[in-house]
Amino acid sequence: MRRTSTALPRFSGPGYEQGWNFIKVRDLDWPTWDEWIITNAHSGDCLAIPAGSRVDGTGSIQWTCGTNPKDGRLGIEDQRWWVRYDSYLGGYQIVNVKSGKCLAIPAGNTTPGIQAIQWTCASAVDQRWWIF
Repeated sequence: MRRTSTALPRFSGPGYEQGWNFIKVRDLDWPTWDEWIITNAHSGDCLAIPAGSRVDGTGSIQWTCGTNPKDGRLGIEDQRWWVRYDSYLGGYQIVNVKSGKCLAIPAGNTTPGIQAIQWTCASAVDQRWWIF
């Protein structure tokens, strides 16, 4: 299915700014490596790594979802993610397609408002996500 519009569902109300939608944009031969965009339920913007940086510690951002010029589908490369299940530790790793790095919470910090970053993928609990 090819999407030509960047109009994504948006919601309002308490807590929606913490909700995220996973939208599959490309099926790959590997069942756990399909490409997804992840949009904020309140803003409708895409989760991204700025300019596709490959530097560990780069903070994630939300940005207007673009259209990939390579395939015409929603989400430019720094807005696309692989989501893979980790059977060893449980949970999912969320890997940026452009950088190949995992979305993480630095050192598992529990402080409210801490920014999610990207880091070299490892079997680390700060790179594990639960998707409901």
